[in-house]
Amino acid sequence: MPVTGGWGRQGCTNVRLDRAEKPIVLMALETALRAPEAAARLSRALKRAFGEAVDVTVRDHAALTAVVAADPFPEAATREPYRLLILFAPDRIDTTAIERLSSMAADGERVAAAGGEVAIHYGAGVGRSKLVGRPVEKAVGNWVTGRNWNTVRKLAEMTVP
Repeated sequence: MPVTGGWGRQGCTNVRLDRAEKPIVLMALETALRAPEAAARLSRALKRAFGEAVDVTVRDHAALTAVVAADPFPEAATREPYRLLILFAPDRIDTTAIERLSSMAADGERVAAAGGEVAIHYGAGVGRSKLVGRPVEKAVGNWVTGRNWNTVRKLAEMTVP
């Protein structure tokens, strides 16, 4: 959804918001700023606007397209995209974190790199998985926010320059 609120003053235009409960992830930016700087500016602006700290991570069209192109689990992306989550963190997720997450996988879960992010296919669903919340953040070494495959594809489409 388009977002208003003076983002141009933050160096960003055509801002689109994909909002989870928390953290909020702002994607779909046109900006000359590097992603970490854009995220920091937007986080400060959101704190001023809402009075509380908001974690923000920024991905541009190229980054989102790289995730979609990587598609490590094409059969899951086609048959059950709601069980395929892409995890986004403030920084790219390294291979060591992916290995740690893979070692935690159970019940048909699969973990793979996807364009600098982590893809997790929850074969039996997310409900009983241990690959959620704090254990995942501990393995990654930072907070993460997940989006299902359909949402990631839509975000990539929304960010076409």
